[in-house]
Amino acid sequence: MKETLSKIKWIAGRIYPSLPSLILIVMLGALTSLCGIFRALILKKLIDSAVNSQDGLIAKFAVVFALILFADIILQAALTLIKANKHLQISNSIQKRLFIRLTEAKWQNLVKYHSGDILTRLTNDAEALTNTIVNTIPNVISLGVMLIGSFVTLLFFNKFLALVALGLAPATVLLSRIFARKLRNLFKSSQQAEAKYRSFLNESIQNMAVLKAFCLEGTCTSQVENLQSKKAKLVLSRNRINVFSNSVFSFGSWLGFFIVFCWGASNLSKGTVTYGTFTALLQLFGNIQGPFAALAAAFPQIVYAFASAERLMELEMLEPDIG
Repeated sequence: MKETLSKIKWIAGRIYPSLPSLILIVMLGALTSLCGIFRALILKKLIDSAVNSQDGLIAKFAVVFALILFADIILQAALTLIKANKHLQISNSIQKRLFIRLTEAKWQNLVKYHSGDILTRLTNDAEALTNTIVNTIPNVISLGVMLIGSFVTLLFFNKFLALVALGLAPATVLLSRIFARKLRNLFKSSQQAEAKYRSFLNESIQNMAVLKAFCLEGTCTSQVENLQSKKAKLVLSRNRINVFSNSVFSFGSWLGFFIVFCWGASNLSKGTVTYGTFTALLQLFGNIQGPFAALAAAFPQIVYAFASAERLMELEMLEPDIG
């Protein structure tokens, strides 16, 4: 627990300088989530107005629907631009800070790390951490807004369907938690394998004349194939866990959709719900299931970020060369 808190504190230190921009990203993401909820409600009214041949209301709700779509497009465009700019700034900041620490570190401590390992940490690990700060964390917050808003709205329409949506989806989140430690270990192992692979390529290219002089081309090729094989096994293991987790969620999601569809179709035939309500229920259910799917996908990214933070912290804690 203490180790986890130290990682959170370290990551928070990387977030703090960019906090205003990240808050703006979260706010824009939350607004896009609210657009999704309002879109479902306006679409309900638009369809009901069309079914009842209420021409005046059709025009009114069509205009509102178009404005919501336009606002969503503008918000998404602004969000993309701000994220791209902030991603570059934070990534450069992390890499620059680490580079300075490396230049200040004692030589006897620095030589313990191969240049390929250091390069992997400065690039892959820094990228994984930056992606989580700029994309994953703000997305989780905005998805939470959509989840809560859609659930409350669906609860207003039908309590049973709201509880069905809320009951089926969390299974994947719990499943992801079970695999958290394994995912973290696999990620760290794959990063170490990538570092060894880069180190070997770097050394081989630098000493190409020696390799040719002693006719070691075949030996080096075999070693490259061996390192690639180890990398591939680790990556495939990570992918298998992610695919299994996503497949379980997809089953739960489609099961929930099937229940909502059957309930809506049955009540539609009885005349107890309108076409617009039926459409809104399907959209709102999707707005609840979607965030859970995204949260399940985001969980491995957060795990990878913590593993990357641990590797980057290790470099930052190298003892400086005071003399």
